[in-house]
Amino acid sequence: MQDFLDQSPLRLPLFGPSRFSLTAAEGIAFMAGVPTFLLLAINFGGNDYAWDSRKNVFLNITLMHRPFDSSHPLNIRISKAIVVSCFWAAGVSLGIFLAIEAFWAKEPVIPLRLFKNRWIVSITIGNFFCTWTMVAFIIYLPLFYQVVHGDTPTISGTKMIPMMVGLIIFAISSGIFVSRKGYANRSIVLGTVVLTIGSALVSTFDQYSGAVKEYCYTIIVGAGIGMFMAPSITAVQGAVDQKDVAITTSLVSFFRLLGSACGIAVFGCVLQNQLAAKLIGVLPAALFESAKTSVDGLDRLPLDLRASVIQAYVESIQLNLQILIGISALGFLAVTTLIGWERNTGKKTVQPMQSE
Repeated sequence: MQDFLDQSPLRLPLFGPSRFSLTAAEGIAFMAGVPTFLLLAINFGGNDYAWDSRKNVFLNITLMHRPFDSSHPLNIRISKAIVVSCFWAAGVSLGIFLAIEAFWAKEPVIPLRLFKNRWIVSITIGNFFCTWTMVAFIIYLPLFYQVVHGDTPTISGTKMIPMMVGLIIFAISSGIFVSRKGYANRSIVLGTVVLTIGSALVSTFDQYSGAVKEYCYTIIVGAGIGMFMAPSITAVQGAVDQKDVAITTSLVSFFRLLGSACGIAVFGCVLQNQLAAKLIGVLPAALFESAKTSVDGLDRLPLDLRASVIQAYVESIQLNLQILIGISALGFLAVTTLIGWERNTGKKTVQPMQSE
């Protein structure tokens, strides 16, 4: 027996990070949970539930199929703050995702080492805020035209053409400038400046704004978006090693999608909450919900009520447009503080920019 023990030493299994690893699926699941719970909280707040509301949730843990009985000892009655719980769930999902990516993932979905590069941090944050602003304009400016000018959805959509023209022209122009001069950061910084100025100008829209003013100001917004978004992909691809180009491009695209989703959700949440506060004492209960959610029957309202509803919409949309000024300014701060005016990337850059 002693000889057998000497020849076959006991080998205990090892535990710890060296033996515990996760695949990309777990990281993707928790990464998807972050925007999902965050957007649920924004959409629930003030619409389906008050921000501090509590809803009773019953969990039936009985093993037999029988009608639900809340008094049964095996049934648990849980009271949760719905909106706050969604925010907490988003934060927990983010923390778990970062832990997985940092310690346990065999192939991280987003290698956290990339965020040591100032260009990646700057471009992703800038794209998040720029896309937030762009999508909010595209979705809700046509609503403004429908309410104020009585336009059909088709006509209100065609009024966004000047913004798209400005975006296309300045996107092409900035691409030509970067390809010839190699200074992508200058186009990026200037684009955020123009976008912030354009957002401030558009926030002055009201029921008395003329077509020329609306078209000129939206062209400025489109110019800022085109000057920023077109070179940003080129800049971030030129700032990383070849092996990281694909994941970096996907990362920027993800932040663009996240920014667009947040722009729609936050704008809609603020709009609905503001309309509810302004219309509840103006319209009868039978007309309140329809006027808050749709503008289809606006022309059938009496003149005095129609004027009150239009004013409520204008003030609510103006508040959102003023918020977009701050969102655009945050994008400007992100690109200015991290990459600045003189730092260079593109054809004149051979080595990737690393954090200092």
